[in-house]
Order: sequence, then structure tokens, then C-alpha cells
Amino acid sequence: MDISNYLDTAIFAVIAALIGTTVKYGFSFAVDLILKSHALTLVKAAESIYNGKGLGVAKYQFVADALVAFAAKFHIKLDAERVKTYIQAAVTDLHAALGVAVDQAKKQIQATVTAAAPQSNTYNVADLQKGIQNALENAKAQQTPKS
Repeated sequence: MDISNYLDTAIFAVIAALIGTTVKYGFSFAVDLILKSHALTLVKAAESIYNGKGLGVAKYQFVADALVAFAAKFHIKLDAERVKTYIQAAVTDLHAALGVAVDQAKKQIQATVTAAAPQSNTYNVADLQKGIQNALENAKAQQTPKS
């Protein structure tokens, strides 16, 4: 009776369990990442297609249907709660990205106006900066998704 036979079997069993667990959760993580990414793409598409007020339900239905169809191609079943979670996460990410983009545009415009404006004419520069800031705020308000 050699203990090495039992030890080898135990080691192989532990390795097989680790590999199985890694594959199971690694696959779930990859699927989750792909679905989140696709949901973000679909939300952007819905914002482009359904441009107007009061179309939140149509946008949501478009994204939900397309996301379920995409998941079905890979034989993944999504329940309504999971679809809602993916869509809400995508909308949150989109709002965050929009805020960052607007802030970057403001900084770039401020730098351009400051560099291009003559220093003696500060009254006109201040008015120009206010006008640009108002225009940016109006553009942001028009592009903010209304769900």
C-alpha cells in the first residue's frame, strides 16, 4: 500500500476542482462583461434612434429586446431584472462619460479663448466666455438622455 497513489489522486482531484471553478466563474465574468458592453452600445444606439422627449419607454424596450436577442445567440437566458440592471448600468456610464466630455470641452474652450484673446480687452473676453458657457450648458441639456 503506497501512499503516493492516494496523494497523486488527491492532488489531481484538487487541480480538477480548481480548474472547473476557474472556468465556471471566468466564463460568467466574461459573459457579464460582454453583456454590459453590448448594453452600453445599445443604449447609445437608442439615444440616437429615439431622439425626443417622452420616448423613454420605447428606448428601454428597444435596448431590452436587442439585449435579450443578443444573449439568446449565445444560449444565455436573461430575466427582466438582469436586463434592467444592465440597462441602468449602461445609462449611468453614459451619463458619467457625458459629464466628463463636457468638462473637457469647457477646459479646452477656456484655454483657447484665453490664449487667443488680447489681454487688454478683458470685458469682451468675459462676455465671450459667458456666452460659450451658456451654449455648452444648452447643448448638454439637449443631449442629456430623457428616459
